[in-house]
Amino acid sequence: MATKAHNFELTIDSLAKIEPILPKLKNSVVSTQIIRWLENFNSEDVELAKDLLMVFEYIPFNEFMYRLNDQLKKNLDDIPRGEKILIVPFGKFGKSATLVTYPLKNTPEYAKRLDDCTFLQMRRTHLD
Repeated sequence: MATKAHNFELTIDSLAKIEPILPKLKNSVVSTQIIRWLENFNSEDVELAKDLLMVFEYIPFNEFMYRLNDQLKKNLDDIPRGEKILIVPFGKFGKSATLVTYPLKNTPEYAKRLDDCTFLQMRRTHLD
């Protein structure tokens, strides 16, 4: 079992700082999970960790698909039907670029323009 860096002191003030984080994380965690996570930090770094959580946004997969479809629609609306579209996943093989390829190919907007779209196939090289 991992050793805690410190014991988080649960007070009204500390709980008041944790509670607003839960909706930002789409209630995917509970307060006790955040407290256990915060206990991994040295006590002087806990406030910085809470600040990080305040700017962090958790996006569930269904919301990610909705946002991806919406963004794709906005982009495809500017390209006439029948015009060829090359989609280039940018990034290292097996990382975010290729991980977005599958959801993108499964959006309704992509399906509407299937004949117009081509993905540049990424290949793993010795440089990856």
